[in-house]
Amino acid sequence: MIIIIISNKTDLNSFTIDSKESADKAIKNFTNAMHTAYDKASKPKHFHSNIKLPPEIKSKIKERNRTRKLWQRTRDPTLKTEFQNLNCEIKDLISNHKNIAWENFTDSLNDNTKKFWGKVKSMRKSLQNIPPLETDANSIAVSLPKRPRQSPTAGSSNLSKIPT
Repeated sequence: MIIIIISNKTDLNSFTIDSKESADKAIKNFTNAMHTAYDKASKPKHFHSNIKLPPEIKSKIKERNRTRKLWQRTRDPTLKTEFQNLNCEIKDLISNHKNIAWENFTDSLNDNTKKFWGKVKSMRKSLQNIPPLETDANSIAVSLPKRPRQSPTAGSSNLSKIPT
């Protein structure tokens, strides 16, 4: 896909290189063509958190990340301890936030609403157990015997082909 975009966008035969400046210009043009082709050919990855965290927790996470980066540079044991303490604190804060959000959600439910019964149904539903595949001989495909691996013997023809 990238090659198609580059070949459509730029004429690769038009680069004439007769001096150092023209070589630099050709390299710059080709690099720009590669970057634009890459941007057009690929989809950006967007990572979205499922939960919306309050600003206090976000600031703690930023502080933890800064502490971790500093510890990685210096390897100071006190920074490592501080990083671990911040990690535990953030874990507790997120857990409490999730519990409060769940309590608010369950308090807002009314037993006559569709939302309530949908949640009850999803909580009651057991996970499906998908059985293994069966072959024509009615034997389970997972339990089919694997072909034993043969190791070469001393008189093997493969060993005679090895150059000495």
